[in-house]
Amino acid sequence: MSVRQATRQDIESPYAWMRLAASLLLMTIGGSGMYSVTVVLPRIQEEFGVAIPPSAFRDDIVTVGKTCEVLGDFVAERLGAGSEKA
Repeated sequence: MSVRQATRQDIESPYAWMRLAASLLLMTIGGSGMYSVTVVLPRIQEEFGVAIPPSAFRDDIVTVGKTCEVLGDFVAERLGAGSEKA
């Protein structure tokens, strides 16, 4: 199997820029979804009259979510998800 060396035209092609833009968009959506919990939760607590310490609970939710994301990535990497094995 021969591997072709990438040229500057390959690296800076319109397709590469489109992939970069799509990646940044997905990162923005994912990141804002994770942190929106800490912004929205105090209003939900106020509306329902729940007396949970705002700084503790919402930060716990974000921490648990991020931990699950990191562990999921680790497991996927160990199982070879996304890699091409011949």
